[in-house]
Amino acid sequence: MHNWWHGINALSEYFLHRQNQYNQQKSMPQQRTNPVRFLTISLLLSVLHHTDHILRIDHSGWPFIAPVSPFTYSLLVYPIFLSIFLNLKKLLYCIIATAFLFVVATGAHIFFEPLRDKYHTWTYGSDLPHHVGEQNKLGIHSPVLGVVSIAIAVLLSLALLRTLVAFIQQYRLQKR
Repeated sequence: MHNWWHGINALSEYFLHRQNQYNQQKSMPQQRTNPVRFLTISLLLSVLHHTDHILRIDHSGWPFIAPVSPFTYSLLVYPIFLSIFLNLKKLLYCIIATAFLFVVATGAHIFFEPLRDKYHTWTYGSDLPHHVGEQNKLGIHSPVLGVVSIAIAVLLSLALLRTLVAFIQQYRLQKR
């Protein structure tokens, strides 16, 4: 676990260093609200959120269980995250891609996977069609994990929103 976290931290620091170099070239002031930090937090929350999906089963899909599902397509967020990290100098692209991630994640949790479903699956088992009565992969009933699942989803949307705001702020500073 420590090596994995160290690798993520090193990657974040690399992209932060690249962004700082770019800011200095443009003679932009270093900001406390650097979007790379928020983007990294969003990425980590996304990984936690997808781990929750995998463990809950009822909102999982290929490659973790047999059927292809909306979960399978949701994994496309990772190439989008990577493209943002690789295009930090193209702030308009970063804004559009981050806005897309925010709208898709937030919309999915409002319309397709309400917070109630997360809590219910962890606490009582799934009540969704084709999964009625299925337990999570841990085989436990846990209201605490239901609340944690909800918190991760909400924090993911908030982190993406904050990332979007940080990119917009940086874009506006660059235009000055």
